[in-house]
Amino acid sequence: MAVIIETLMAEDLEYGISPTTKTHPSGGTLNGTQISLSSFSTCGPAGEAFADLWEPGTIAAGSQVSETFDIPGAAPGDKVVWALNSLLLIPLIMSAHVSDSNEVTVTLANLTGASQTINEGTVSILVFKHRTAAPPVVPV
Repeated sequence: MAVIIETLMAEDLEYGISPTTKTHPSGGTLNGTQISLSSFSTCGPAGEAFADLWEPGTIAAGSQVSETFDIPGAAPGDKVVWALNSLLLIPLIMSAHVSDSNEVTVTLANLTGASQTINEGTVSILVFKHRTAAPPVVPV
């Protein structure tokens, strides 16, 4: 499963804290504050998302279930984006983090008042390398 990020606008994306308006390619305008959309995912030999089957099963009210996946190149501090296609509209809290070198742990927490059963589905994971901003240059 490949993840493709398409450019919404043909011009360069801007970033900053000032409100901006952009023309949508299909018409109309988009109002908002542009943020940097430059990230680099390291999963897979060509940057595609890691994918595997996972069946969380039944999660009792007030409890959670976790699974750890081997993701080569993942390192503590990296950011993780993930999805489970069998989750659909079930109201669970989803989280994922790099739990160790080359390992990502995903967790589903059931904060509802009833048990929830999650069928087997494909879990897709993208890992984004942690980048530290350079310290500002202070003129002397």
